[in-house]
Amino acid sequence: MSFRPWLYIFAIGITIATSGQAQEQTGGGQGRTSSQQEPSETPLPPLLAQPLDDRKASDAREAREDESRQREIDDLIAQEGMNAATQSIEKATRDMRDYSFYSTIAVCIGTGLLVVTLLLTWGANRAAVRAAMVSLRSERPWIRFDIEPLDDLFTSPPDMWINYKINFKNVGKSPATINNVFSEYKIGLHPTKVINSEPWSMAVTVFPEDADSAEIRDQFEYAVSSAGATLVICAHYTDLLTNERHWVEREFTLHAGGGPFRFNKEIRLPKDQWGFWDDGKYRVDHE
Repeated sequence: MSFRPWLYIFAIGITIATSGQAQEQTGGGQGRTSSQQEPSETPLPPLLAQPLDDRKASDAREAREDESRQREIDDLIAQEGMNAATQSIEKATRDMRDYSFYSTIAVCIGTGLLVVTLLLTWGANRAAVRAAMVSLRSERPWIRFDIEPLDDLFTSPPDMWINYKINFKNVGKSPATINNVFSEYKIGLHPTKVINSEPWSMAVTVFPEDADSAEIRDQFEYAVSSAGATLVICAHYTDLLTNERHWVEREFTLHAGGGPFRFNKEIRLPKDQWGFWDDGKYRVDHE
């Protein structure tokens, strides 16, 4: 066998070996480049992994503790806010209670003052009414009168004739119109029989300090022996300024010859021997 074929085989083997080494070097460089570009996924050794896990757990625990602490702080803040709101409500309630109490006292005081004011006003009104009445009484007309015999007194049982004059005088401050005059005879010391004469209308105006008169002639029957007689005269008049109606009444006792008159026999007395005594019984519409 010749040497040349073996040489060819040896050259081919060297070529193939050189090519495989180059490819391996190229692949090793690419692998190093890739290992430099990408993080290594090779797990850490147990001694290095354990501290990292403890640190993560510690961080998580601290985070939970911080969150719990913050929650407690928030709860405390909310509780303090509720306490402050409750205290504000209680204070407002106390203020409203005090205000209601003081308002009630003020209303009671105001009511009392109002009652006192009303009483004072009522008293002042009464005083004003009294003053007005006094003023009216002082300014109103006042009619007075007396009786004067005009003729002989004549009796012939059981009849009697009497003739007298009534003199009216206005002692007030306003003019008055005398409307009607009424006369009444009470027969007996303890009157048992009343004789009313017919009222007569005068319609006479009497000015202050002025006077007027009316003549009266009566005839009546009596049946009581040895008895006296009382004459009651009432005059009604009207105030011309206020149109108010008033009246005045007086009572007189018939006398004859210096003593009470007796209806016991026929008698004729001149006018200077008989008359009427004023009994002092004087009544008016306003005492």
